Amino acid sequence: MKREFEVVSQETFKYLHVFLVQMVSRTPHIHKEIELGLVLKGKLTVREGKKAWVLNKDEMYLVNSMEAHEFVADDPDTLILAIQISPKMLLSFLSDASLLHFQTEPPVFRLFGEKQDVYQDLKHDCIELARYYHAKPDGFEFDCFYLISHIMLLLNRNIGSSSLSQRDYHAVRRRMERIAVITDYIDQNYQRKLLLEEIAQMNNLTLTHVSHLFRDTLGITFQDYLKEKRFEHALNLFEKTNGTILEITVESGFSDERYLVKLFHERMGCSPKEYRKNQAQMPNRPGKAVISTQKILNNEEAVAYLGKPGNCSLQYKGENYEQDGWQHSDRGHDPGRTGTNRSGIHW
Repeated sequence: MKREFEVVSQETFKYLHVFLVQMVSRTPHIHKEIELGLVLKGKLTVREGKKAWVLNKDEMYLVNSMEAHEFVADDPDTLILAIQISPKMLLSFLSDASLLHFQTEPPVFRLFGEKQDVYQDLKHDCIELARYYHAKPDGFEFDCFYLISHIMLLLNRNIGSSSLSQRDYHAVRRRMERIAVITDYIDQNYQRKLLLEEIAQMNNLTLTHVSHLFRDTLGITFQDYLKEKRFEHALNLFEKTNGTILEITVESGFSDERYLVKLFHERMGCSPKEYRKNQAQMPNRPGKAVISTQKILNNEEAVAYLGKPGNCSLQYKGENYEQDGWQHSDRGHDPGRTGTNRSGIHW
């Protein structure tokens, strides 16, 4: 299991990553960063273990450090703004940053309750952060640091946070590190026969313990995770090779080509042959993530979509640069250029 977004064109900050991601799906993954996301376009299902939320355009999600999560978009053109903040970025002024734990359910906009004006401030700060991060005007590092500080302040003051005890933190970390070791092993060995007994013996765990670890942490079973990895590989082979169904069945780790054909009909609504012929038009099946499919926009694409920093409104250009944006009343400011932010808090 890879514990961060897979494609990073350029690392601007050591402990901060800001992405615009065209999302179809992202299978369960873990990372140490706190992640705050905004749906710019489309509709997104966010799953954390056994919990799931459906987010529409303009709605946000929040994932704590070391929490397993996955994404599935109902629309292949779904676009999200994802901000990943490492607790290490906060250590200079927050000694227990690694223990920081936000309330994350229900979705962020509901956590703000009647304070929707403050929620609009939060969205503005996230979009403006992305503009500075990708456009990189002179002194943008200070603007980014200012905006991150204000974003964390808004979250802390309005949805609440707590500090995990050292005992709870280490328990969570041990569980996540263990599931990461196990899923990494599966990712490297799924093309051969792989049984739960082998995983349990390798980690000196009982079958029951490993089974519950998967269900409680990732919200799926060991067999489901293994099946998803194999199906992801099979999809890739059908897209990029001319291999027969039997050859791809064996190469992907499946033992029965009829079972693979059945999966194609269930997941993609067509046969493998039809998928290969018309892969670009095949809809992604809603529900669980079938395959990690995402494109991370580069700096130029991000700026073209969001516009340049210093824009005081929430309006952005959108995919067609004119018609696909959304806007709210102009209540903004140019961060770092004045002594007061829009909530009246002096910095």
